[in-house]
Amino acid sequence: RASKKFNIVAHALKRFPDITNEELKDLIMSFCTAGRDTTACAMSWIVYELTQHPYVYEKVQKEIDGLSSFDYHTIDKQMPYTTMVFLEAQRLHPSVPSDSKIAVRDDVLPNGIKVKRGTRMNFNPYGMGRAKSIWGEDALEFKPERFLAGDKAFGEFKYPMFNAGQRLCLRKNMAILESKKLLAHVLTNYKISLDQKR
Repeated sequence: RASKKFNIVAHALKRFPDITNEELKDLIMSFCTAGRDTTACAMSWIVYELTQHPYVYEKVQKEIDGLSSFDYHTIDKQMPYTTMVFLEAQRLHPSVPSDSKIAVRDDVLPNGIKVKRGTRMNFNPYGMGRAKSIWGEDALEFKPERFLAGDKAFGEFKYPMFNAGQRLCLRKNMAILESKKLLAHVLTNYKISLDQKR
C-alpha cells in the first residue's frame, strides 16, 4: 500500500519542474535547517503574550483541550485560533524585525521611485507591524481576532513578517505548524505564567 506521507523532493520537482540538482539540494537544506532560531523567537513572544492576555490563553487552552489527536494534520486543522495568536505575535514581535534587499537590476517601484541596480532597500517589519496607518488605532494592542480571515486578507506586503512575493519564506506554514504543535504539548502538561519577581 502506497504511503500518504509528504515527500519534499516530489513536491519540489512538481512545483519547479526545471529545478537543477544544486537548486533542489539548496531548497531542501533551507527547508530543513532554516527557521530554527526564528521559530524559537516566535514561541518566546507567544508565551509572553499568553501570560499578558488571560482571555487569549483561555481560548488557546480550550482549543488544545478539544484536539482529537496531536498529529500534525489534526493540529493544523483544529487550531485556527492559535494560528491567529501566532500571526498577531509575529505582527507585534517579528522574528526578523528589520531586513534589506539589493536590487539586481534597475527597477521602478509602484509609487514611481526609480531604483538603480545595486541599491540596498531596507524595510522594517517591526515598525510596519505597529504602524497605525496600516493597522488602525489599536495597532499596539494584542488582538488575534484581527486575523480571522488569515494573514492573506492583509496581503503579504502589508504583513511582511515572512518576507513577500518571490522571497516569501518557504517554511512559513511549517513554522506556524511547529509552533502550534509545541504549544499544544506544553500547555497540555504545564500552566505558564510570568515570574513577576524578575
